[in-house]
Amino acid sequence: MLIGWISQRYYPGNDYWALQQEGILEYQLLKEDPASFATNIFSSVYHHYGGFFDSVGSYWNDLKNNLIIKAIAICNIFSGGNYYINSIFFNSVCFAGLAALFRVYRKAIPGKETALVIACFLLPSTLYFGSGIYKDLIVLAMLGFYAYALYQIIFTKGSVRRWTLLILSWLIILLIRNYIAVILLPISLGMYASSLTRKKIWAFAATILLMLSAFSSNKVLSVIVQKKKDFASLPVASTQLSMPELEPNAGSFLSALPTAINHGFFRPYIRDDSSPFLIPMAVELLLLQILALACIFFHKRQQNLNHSFLWFGVGLAITLLVITGFIIPNTGSIIRYRSIILPFLLAPILSCINWDRIKSIIHIK
Repeated sequence: MLIGWISQRYYPGNDYWALQQEGILEYQLLKEDPASFATNIFSSVYHHYGGFFDSVGSYWNDLKNNLIIKAIAICNIFSGGNYYINSIFFNSVCFAGLAALFRVYRKAIPGKETALVIACFLLPSTLYFGSGIYKDLIVLAMLGFYAYALYQIIFTKGSVRRWTLLILSWLIILLIRNYIAVILLPISLGMYASSLTRKKIWAFAATILLMLSAFSSNKVLSVIVQKKKDFASLPVASTQLSMPELEPNAGSFLSALPTAINHGFFRPYIRDDSSPFLIPMAVELLLLQILALACIFFHKRQQNLNHSFLWFGVGLAITLLVITGFIIPNTGSIIRYRSIILPFLLAPILSCINWDRIKSIIHIK
């Protein structure tokens, strides 16, 4: 309700309400011509389908929103076109995905339920952006389902239901935010490889190195460069950032890596004043950075964080944050893209902090 109200009142023309209006039109089409409603999603207004990873003038790029619009139209059968009632349907799916993620972390890090509840359910930016009827909500839910199915298949046993959930959630991520689906494949392979040995971090690291070798090919780097150019071609935002030029070669990416890390992990700064909306997000990010430092200097040595799933989550989050820093040219969008992957970092961070040691130090001082 909050993101619906804020976006309608302070950000006219936003994506949440634009999709809602498109959903109402599709609902009218559903009532008047069900056959067209069921088939028009397969046609392209461009008379071609374009590249699968294209961000402009591509059937595949438009399909991301078109799938959500179709879902809204179906929800309108029961909601009468009310955005807030539709949000209940969408948020029920997202909550189920987060509950699935919580169940996985509870098995991977037993005895840390409070920390895991905070990481999975109470992170402000994740709550905010993960509750709007948009791509972020869908991807967040599907990541939860994917993680749950992958964990069950690797550490218990596979079943038709679990494999169906794994494949279906991955396909939905592929259609909504394709580069995340691509990254999930080597990260998942790393999780499986690390589960086969006691030296889990080394097995996972070896898989990541193989992934980086594959990603260093000019074809893959060209996709990232093109996405950066597509974002740069959009209207300049109030939170626009200066971005270095990128070329599809390893040297160019290495030179731009410090900026990508800065943007993906550290923006917005507390001192950023380009938008008042950034202030609470900057405070949240600063608190997360403090918690990360506390995890490094005050971690529980006896806490077993050598579980393969933890490296899956951390590896996925770090990779996506770096790629976000490479391609997204404004702070507002970086915050939104980052919000859905922060639980994978916050869960292990909160779980390994030695709070008793911190309390004792504060008490002594």
